[in-house]
Amino acid sequence: MPFVPVPGTIEYVVTTVTGSDVFQNVFHSRPNDFPDLIPVIDRVASVRAAWGNRIMPQLANSCAMTTVSGKDLSTQEGDSVELGGAQVNGSLVGEIGPPQVTALIQKVTALGGRSRRGRLYLSGVRDVDVDGGMGVLVAGYRTALQNAFSSFLGDIQAIGGTSDEQMVVVSRYKGVDVDGKPIARPAGLVTPITALLVTQSIATQRDRNRRI
Repeated sequence: MPFVPVPGTIEYVVTTVTGSDVFQNVFHSRPNDFPDLIPVIDRVASVRAAWGNRIMPQLANSCAMTTVSGKDLSTQEGDSVELGGAQVNGSLVGEIGPPQVTALIQKVTALGGRSRRGRLYLSGVRDVDVDGGMGVLVAGYRTALQNAFSSFLGDIQAIGGTSDEQMVVVSRYKGVDVDGKPIARPAGLVTPITALLVTQSIATQRDRNRRI
């Protein structure tokens, strides 16, 4: 597929591992004054710290964050950084369910349409935090996870200490052509995220490489 620029926007990929299963969550952010970008390496370091401090404590200790990468999507040759270092494990003790069973987090925006929304799928949730008979997260755990993601969103919005960062949904394509191939936009469509909502229902993620 052709590269579609998204000016002033950074794409992040958080990679976690549980046993032999690898999961990746992808999300984006941009500053309101996007020509004045903070260096990508500093932004990736901030995201790594935020995910490690907010999200990993809500996951089983058999789940580990291994790398966080970031790429400036302004041009095809935009800066790209991957940070590894010591892995960060979850904090909770207990068995986890099958790798395809995940917590579902919705990227909430003020606008409707498939191009203006998105999801995250979180692996590493313990069996005791899921009501298997109902297929939902236990209420207390859902509340704790919601608080964690609300704080995480606040951390992203404060990257660089400016409080004007936006976490966004990015859409690079619009429909398909007569051959069923995606139609690229001239530039990515960007919609600010107003909240990260932890849903009650668990999700089954069947993507073979589990890239979310």
